[in-house]
Amino acid sequence: AREWIRWQGPHSPALLDAIGSSDADLVVFYPYLYEPTVAGIERVGARAVMHPAAHDEAPIRLPVFRDVFRAARGLVFQTYAEAQFVNRLFHTAASRQLVLGLGSDPQPGDPDEARTALGLGDRPYLLYVGRVDDGKGTGVLSRFFAAYKDTHPGPLALVLAGPVVHQPVAHPDIVVAGMVDEAMKWGLLRDTVAFVHP
Repeated sequence: AREWIRWQGPHSPALLDAIGSSDADLVVFYPYLYEPTVAGIERVGARAVMHPAAHDEAPIRLPVFRDVFRAARGLVFQTYAEAQFVNRLFHTAASRQLVLGLGSDPQPGDPDEARTALGLGDRPYLLYVGRVDDGKGTGVLSRFFAAYKDTHPGPLALVLAGPVVHQPVAHPDIVVAGMVDEAMKWGLLRDTVAFVHP
């Protein structure tokens, strides 16, 4: 597990040395999955606070993460569901923790321009924004959406916006936008029926 974490990167012995030699009262780590967090928390012990950004994925079940989550002085979660998941998986409910959330300020973006750029016309659509990657659930999402459309024909589309790692199933109602700029993203967000994040 440690070898996998090291090879996954980022691997920076100088960063780990700096973390270990820091005299800061608290050292904050984000997210749980990478070597600076795994090896860094070991070096600062009770001064570590972790924003894990944890979700149900295969790597979180590697035995090394049990000690990482338990060693942190505090845990800061983005959602209550994340806190429940981590506490159930690692029995960390007695540790200091809070749900802080994660927000963003709306940016400019025109829904009509976004619709025109993607050829959506006036169709209603569901929107996913993020890496189009089976590890993020977009493969399952696209297969379920295609199956839904086979039994519920109509104008509803699914738009996948983000860098494409794994191409989803081909379907006339699935629009793979790929990377979009901020204006396009916010235009799409303003006019979606619902935001979908598997």
